Amino acid sequence: MQSVLKASRVISSEILLEKLLEKLLQIAVQTAGAERGVLVRVSDNGPVVEADGGAEHVELVAREPVTAGDRASPAIVNYALRTREPVVLEDACAETTFAGDPYIAAKRPRSVLAVPILGQGEVKSVLYLENNLATGAFTPDRVEVLRMLSIQAAVSLENAQLYSDLSRLNQAYERFVPRALLRFLDKKSIVDVSLGDHVEREVSVLFSDIRSFTSISERMRPAESFNFINTYLGRMEPLVERHGGFIDKYLGDAIMALFDRRAADPVLAAADMLRELAELNASRALQGEEPIEIGIGINTGAAMMGTIGGHRRMDGTVIGDTVNLAERLEKLTKFYRASVLVSGHTVAALGEKHGIEFRWLGRDSVKGRSEGVELYELLDGQPSAILERRLASRNGLAEALRSLYGGDRREALTRLASILAADPGDSAVRAILERLRAGAIATDEPA
Repeated sequence: MQSVLKASRVISSEILLEKLLEKLLQIAVQTAGAERGVLVRVSDNGPVVEADGGAEHVELVAREPVTAGDRASPAIVNYALRTREPVVLEDACAETTFAGDPYIAAKRPRSVLAVPILGQGEVKSVLYLENNLATGAFTPDRVEVLRMLSIQAAVSLENAQLYSDLSRLNQAYERFVPRALLRFLDKKSIVDVSLGDHVEREVSVLFSDIRSFTSISERMRPAESFNFINTYLGRMEPLVERHGGFIDKYLGDAIMALFDRRAADPVLAAADMLRELAELNASRALQGEEPIEIGIGINTGAAMMGTIGGHRRMDGTVIGDTVNLAERLEKLTKFYRASVLVSGHTVAALGEKHGIEFRWLGRDSVKGRSEGVELYELLDGQPSAILERRLASRNGLAEALRSLYGGDRREALTRLASILAADPGDSAVRAILERLRAGAIATDEPA
């Protein structure tokens, strides 16, 4: 009785399913005087092995079918499941009932014991034990002890399974509602969140999109499109997380990520995304596939985070002008042919000594805003040859823009043309020059 109580306390104290399987099998082997044991659980696809081992070491098995016949006798396990009673064999090789079982013929075990574990009137698991050193090892008193322990084991297995299912469910929810959003809302779990919960925070928003994805996907089968998107997103997501951000949502091939620690974090993440894209394109080139391009917009400011939707379906999100501007900047990357555009708000939030290379592209109008927005092109993450050329022209471009905003349009045209002549591939300067010649850029002094 002391042994039963002690073992029962150990079993009932464990809530993690993997640990419980390990402890339960070790206790069963020790209590029954077995050499080794196997814990079999009933699944939708039949009985499967989940743990195998002895008193010193237990191996957790990835739901291996008992019918594989390498760890336990399928015939004995199925007999215990069917009769719901323990199976005790003093010498399995001499028993005629299971003489035809391939496992018995191959392994030739001696003492065998199979104890069903019942929960809610159904057999949930089977403890299968062997002792190959002696016959008659599993005496009636040891069988009775295991029967008593199986009652506690059934309850503990049920609780551990429920806890495991709940943990997996929470993990699944976190793939749709990021843990960081719960942290912002001061909630411990998704079950604590209500429709309309919200909070205002200072955040940086990174919005990224693949250019011309529609035309790329038109040449793919639906399955290929999904594989393509998931390959791309799977390589970009870790870079966001590495720099302290989290994915707020995926919009097809687009990414919207939030950062609340430092304004430098999304910028560094964007640079890493460009480097990762270069590696991905190198891999695509080896397979004869065309390279892909992305545009990234980054902005910093106040935003409202919370839950929106209806009573049957809601979603966590972030809304506000800060988010809208980040998306608009991404769209402007197509015009400037720049990979990453960063707002003046983000650059100002960085401070003076940030060690990140930008160049000023002046001010541009953005849909939905009455005032222009200061634009900066991120140079980090670009190939070294392009980086050198852009750094070489950075001061000249700034002087040209200052001339433009100072009212000297002719000087601005001359300087911009000189930069483009030295670097014909500078698409951002080309875009500014073309707009200036067309009279599409206001020359008022920026703030």
